[in-house]
Amino acid sequence: MKKHLTAILVVLAAFVLIGAGCLAQSVRGTLTRTIKVGALSRTYYLHRPPGLPKNKSAALVLVFHGGGGTALQIERHSGFSELADREGFLVAYPEGVGRSWNDGRDAAGIAAQRDRVDDLGFMAALVDDVARVHPLDPKRVYAAGISNGGIFSHALGARLSTRIAAIAPVAGGLAEPYSFSFQPEQPCRC
Repeated sequence: MKKHLTAILVVLAAFVLIGAGCLAQSVRGTLTRTIKVGALSRTYYLHRPPGLPKNKSAALVLVFHGGGGTALQIERHSGFSELADREGFLVAYPEGVGRSWNDGRDAAGIAAQRDRVDDLGFMAALVDDVARVHPLDPKRVYAAGISNGGIFSHALGARLSTRIAAIAPVAGGLAEPYSFSFQPEQPCRC
């Protein structure tokens, strides 16, 4: 439980930096990865700290940009890569379709929702892909996001609750009508 709370606090602290206007620079060690999910080729950026032991399982934090944002922007602005370098965990920055996430709101004006993009399938495939690059601790996979990415964190936490230990949405609540069917299979892995 203490590890989970520490991870959540670390995630929240990093997002406080966004609100404080702290702009982090991109750092070495971030790789571009592309995977096929259904008919779409999906991109994400994986930051692996230079000192991370290659044979030791690591925690993974998924960080989602807000609507209109990009994965590289959230990497620069959140400071998660620098934090990962200090604390020794992996960070993935997925790229949404049309700069958006299918977060469960069913809003026609949001590209990923209008096109019914399988972002949950993308996240499951992404976690599997990261595990091929570096051993993961399956009990320490976390998700955080801001705005549309924060709302998507809720959907991810509910629909992939057996694979996501905790979420830390920022400026994004639980979407309606999705909130009426919100039933995580495994509500807490603390």
